[in-house]
Amino acid sequence: MEDWKPNYGGKTQYKKKNRYSQKDGDVVFRILPQPKGNRTERSSDWSKYVSVHFGYKNLEGKARPFQSSQVKRNKEVLVGDPALDRLNELKTKLEAARVEGNAALVAKLSALVGFEGVYNVDNNHYMNVIGLDGNIGLLKIRYTAKQALDEEIKRLQAAGVEPLSFENGRFFVFTRSGKNRDTAFKVNVYTEQVDALTSRQVVHKVTPEILSRLETEGFDLDTIAPKLTVDEISQVVAESDILTGKSAAIDRFIDARWKANRSNQGTEEGEQQNFAVKPTTQSVQPTQVAANNGQLPVTAASKTTSVDQMNDDDFLEFIGKKEASA
Repeated sequence: MEDWKPNYGGKTQYKKKNRYSQKDGDVVFRILPQPKGNRTERSSDWSKYVSVHFGYKNLEGKARPFQSSQVKRNKEVLVGDPALDRLNELKTKLEAARVEGNAALVAKLSALVGFEGVYNVDNNHYMNVIGLDGNIGLLKIRYTAKQALDEEIKRLQAAGVEPLSFENGRFFVFTRSGKNRDTAFKVNVYTEQVDALTSRQVVHKVTPEILSRLETEGFDLDTIAPKLTVDEISQVVAESDILTGKSAAIDRFIDARWKANRSNQGTEEGEQQNFAVKPTTQSVQPTQVAANNGQLPVTAASKTTSVDQMNDDDFLEFIGKKEASA
C-alpha cells in the first residue's frame, strides 16, 4: 500500500533534497535531465558550471552563499564580481606576504583567504542524477571530473550508445583519488558482472514515474544558489565585517526574499540554506605578487606595530580594507 501521510494544515510537509559530491573512492550515478518546472519544454542543459561564494553571513552569523556574478567570454570579463575582486586582492596580498617572508601577516591573511579561511569561491559542474538505490539528487563534480565524463560520453557515442537518452541510458562510476594538488578523477561506464568471465553495461530507462519525482526531488540548475546583481554584491562586500563575513546586505537581498517567497514556494528555511556548510576542498586560483617588488604598502600602523601585535582595526587599516566610518 502507498505510504501516504495526510496534511491536516499548518506547516507544509517537507522533504530535504539529496546533494552528492565526490569523495575518495567511487560513486555511481545515472545523469537525468533538469526538472521541467514552469518551462513549456524541458531544458536540454543537463549540466551547469557554477561558481559559489562562501564566507558571507547574515547578521545572525548564518552562512549565506551566493553565485558569482562574473561572466566571461574566453578570457574576457564581460560582467564583474566585487566579491571575487576582493577575494583575489586579499590572495594577492597573501602571496606577497609569503614572498616577503612575513609570517605574521601570512597568518592574518590566511585566516581570511587561506585553505581554512573565511572566504572561498567553489567552482563545480552540477547535474541531476539517480543512484543505483533509486534516490534522485544533485551531483557536483570538479572541472577535471567533467572533462573525464565528457570523454567517456564521447567514447560511448562512438560505439553507438547515447548514455543520457531516456530509453537507453547508462550509469557512470565517478572515481576520486589523491589529495590537494595530487587529486585525480576518472569516469567509466558502470558494468555488472554476469559470470566469472563476462560483464555488461547496465541499461537504465527514465520512466514517467522518475520524471514525476524529478519535479519535486530534482534541482533547477539555474538556481543552484541565490543570484545577486553586481550592485547587490557590491553592497554585500561594502557592508560586510571582513573578519567575520557578516553583512546587513545579506539580510536584505537573501533572507528577506526567502521569507517573502517561502509561503508561495512551500519550502522550509532548511532547504533554502542548502549551501550553509562550507566545502572542505577549496578551489585553487592563481595569484599575483603585488607591485613594488612584492612589498605591501607602508602605513602608520605598520611603522609602529608588528602585524602579530596589531588589533583588528589596525590590521584592517594595514591591508587597506578598513571601511569608512558612518
